[in-house]
Amino acid sequence: MEEDPVPSGAETVAIVSCDILGHSITHETEQIRRVAAINDIVAAAIREMPPEQVVWSSGGDGGHVVLRGPRRLENALRLAWALLTWARSERVKLRITGHVGHVSSVWGADGRVQVVGSAINFAGWLLRQLHHEAVVVSDAFRRAVNPAQSELEIRFHDERLFLDRNLKPQLLYLMTISGVETAWLDNTLDDHAELTRRLSTRDRPSGWDVVYFAKRIWQVNSTDKHAKSALASIAGTLTSATGDRQGFLASMGHYELAEFVKFGQLIERRPGEVICRYGDPGESMFVILHGDVGIYNIENKGFGGRAKPQHQHGRGEVVGELASVLNRDRTADLVALTNVALLAFNYEEVKKKLPATATTEFDRFVVERVLEHVTQAASYLAGSHRAGPLSAATKSDQLHLGLEDAWRAALLVLGEHSQLITIEPGPLDLEFEHVAPASGDRSGLYILVSGSVRSPDAAEPDLHGAQCPALFTDLPNLLMKPRTSYRRTAEPIKILRIGAAGIDRLELSQRVQLQNALADAAGTVPDEYEYHVYLCHSSRDKQVVRHIRDRLDAQGIRCWFDEADLPVGASARARMERGLLSSRYLLVCASDNLPSASWANQEIDAVLQFDVEDHAKPRILVLKLNYDSAQTSIPLLLRGKVWLEYQRPGDFEALVEVLKEPSARPSSAEAG
Repeated sequence: MEEDPVPSGAETVAIVSCDILGHSITHETEQIRRVAAINDIVAAAIREMPPEQVVWSSGGDGGHVVLRGPRRLENALRLAWALLTWARSERVKLRITGHVGHVSSVWGADGRVQVVGSAINFAGWLLRQLHHEAVVVSDAFRRAVNPAQSELEIRFHDERLFLDRNLKPQLLYLMTISGVETAWLDNTLDDHAELTRRLSTRDRPSGWDVVYFAKRIWQVNSTDKHAKSALASIAGTLTSATGDRQGFLASMGHYELAEFVKFGQLIERRPGEVICRYGDPGESMFVILHGDVGIYNIENKGFGGRAKPQHQHGRGEVVGELASVLNRDRTADLVALTNVALLAFNYEEVKKKLPATATTEFDRFVVERVLEHVTQAASYLAGSHRAGPLSAATKSDQLHLGLEDAWRAALLVLGEHSQLITIEPGPLDLEFEHVAPASGDRSGLYILVSGSVRSPDAAEPDLHGAQCPALFTDLPNLLMKPRTSYRRTAEPIKILRIGAAGIDRLELSQRVQLQNALADAAGTVPDEYEYHVYLCHSSRDKQVVRHIRDRLDAQGIRCWFDEADLPVGASARARMERGLLSSRYLLVCASDNLPSASWANQEIDAVLQFDVEDHAKPRILVLKLNYDSAQTSIPLLLRGKVWLEYQRPGDFEALVEVLKEPSARPSSAEAG
């Protein structure tokens, strides 16, 4: 091995280094006792040598002792022995290293000698290679020591090859002193040994380690039977770190699992390294085999002044799947929080290159994730605030089903009847015949999830997959819409089909609301709000407001109304907040009863801030319930707004027009 050149004026020294494992997590009293003991041992060694022959560089819970002079090697062995015997007697986990090399001396700011140079740098690197208690020395130390000349019994053994910080290969040795053995930690063994060790552990986390080492082995030898049998033994036992976001590998049988582990690309990142950034092409999805991944900068909104990730995912969980499946750019930054190993899969490559018999669980996983995403993105299904039709619950269920529970239950029902369809390149026009299955039951709700198309009405904007618009509604027991055609404007085009049989199995309340929501949804850009209007009123006006709700409902206007949307036992505040956030307008039903209605006035205060922040998109409408109400029935801050009268001819029709088409909002000359 080529030696580094010796700087002019440098001298050869021996360096003994030590460090206590787990020092910072022990009680402070114990920390002080241990550091004092190490200082006493080093002090005793220093007293036996001339002062100019030793330099002690303390590191708090250890440090480096630089030994000069003709007896430097013997003194180094005696010091290592003293540290080792103390650690064993006190049951302290101490790592000890030895090295021989060149350093130069300088005067420190405190008037003491300091050493600099390659040897002290190497000693620092060497100490960091140990993650367990052991005595390890460099090859230079081994070659410099003559065991026959030592007063101690010295044996070097079990050499290992490491790459130093400059990627230069270095041989390291275990050193046994007077019969006190040390050993390498198992994680320095080869992949086969590690695989065997993880199999013997038989705990759940170790299953992902089996996948990791099997992949490492197959990257060298794809026919290795040890890796294949190991994967077969853990198939069906894998679970994610949290139980959430369960990945597709966890549910695979041994044949599928082996196919996917062979096919995936192993990616490893160190703490702080970026896996992908917002705006990057979403080519791959990632299964986390070990370590933690943090999600930052969601929707490119920055970090919010926090170093803590907005979401964190661990082993077994899948991240980045939607971007890969739906051909979209990344919507966040993914960062390794620890040492991370990932298996990366490109959705298109999986579908092209793996046999259909090996992708059953993968396909099921993909459909479930896309269905979950679409129902949250589309207000006509559930919406981002879970206030849409799929979150409705029957009266008998309202006591124990919340919005989230009802939505999750609906996903389980629909998932069994859903499929992701990739439309092959073809005619410019996209028709139902190109989208529906060639045979069997073709009824269902067809939702665009990737690509874009243009409505036959040239005045309409393009429909994009990110909006999740409903293209075709062929639901015999719910709603049948005329089948139109679209013009392709961007590919690849992918469609999520939710079969009519699944929709027919939903709760009655969900089907009723879904019918109303879908009536205007097919072929249009989905409304970003789950409700057209939130009915703000005094409880004393319940009867007339109920009548208004029924009339609006008959016109296809989706209303948030406390009587229907605040079931007994539900959290009023949480439901009302969701209703306010998921409604396009707050309709203030003004009467002489309104000023004393505390809840109604809190709702007005909550929404007023949106009007202040964006004057161009006012969200508050005023409907005066009767002629004889005083002007004070309208809150002071709302009196300057346009308002309608419920009992005045034509005003209700004007209200319906505004709620259906915001651009038809009346001017102050038309009303109030």
